Amino acid sequence: MSDLAVVEDQIREYLASPEASKDELLSERTIASKFSLNRSNSRKLLMSLEGQGLLECLPQKGYRRVDYSNTTNRTFYAVRSAIEAEAARLACERATREDILRMMLIMEEAEEAVKRADFKRFPYLDRDFHRALIAASHDKLLKKLHTLLYIPAVFKQPWQNDDLIQTHQHHLDILDAIRKQDPVAAVAAIKEHIGKMCNDEIFKENPNR
Repeated sequence: MSDLAVVEDQIREYLASPEASKDELLSERTIASKFSLNRSNSRKLLMSLEGQGLLECLPQKGYRRVDYSNTTNRTFYAVRSAIEAEAARLACERATREDILRMMLIMEEAEEAVKRADFKRFPYLDRDFHRALIAASHDKLLKKLHTLLYIPAVFKQPWQNDDLIQTHQHHLDILDAIRKQDPVAAVAAIKEHIGKMCNDEIFKENPNR
């Protein structure tokens, strides 16, 4: 991952954090100062994030985060399930040795994070696994749609030990199906994984349902 890509992820995390207010205006100067960039790279990142749907440009004012607060968890996970299920199906056909190796390395680090109950590191490995899955589909549309999905998403907090164990096992099942080139099992594993997260989040929205 390039240095600019790393900074772009940092900006995404900042915009999803309580530190950033919904109506905060961002300029090339403020981004350059906050993330130690030159103005040219600051401009590139702001334009990139606007193109991805994270920011909107207000003429003569700056950039503002797009408000996705009316998107429900049910909608988010329904769309994510469809995108990642198709990515898993395609990965069974298209994944290269490098794609498989990338996912295996992520899983090795994730296993260590589970053993340490590392609640800080594991969410990033979870994100990296799903990005690697999308990359293994070698489908540009799915990659674009998946990038958009991570705009309203905030890393799940707080994580519990059972979350780490179950999520890691789901990832192992997904990877195993892809390595065996079994699209039926891969899609089923994705739907079980994301379906569990969806049910958990819907319960949080309406615990008395």
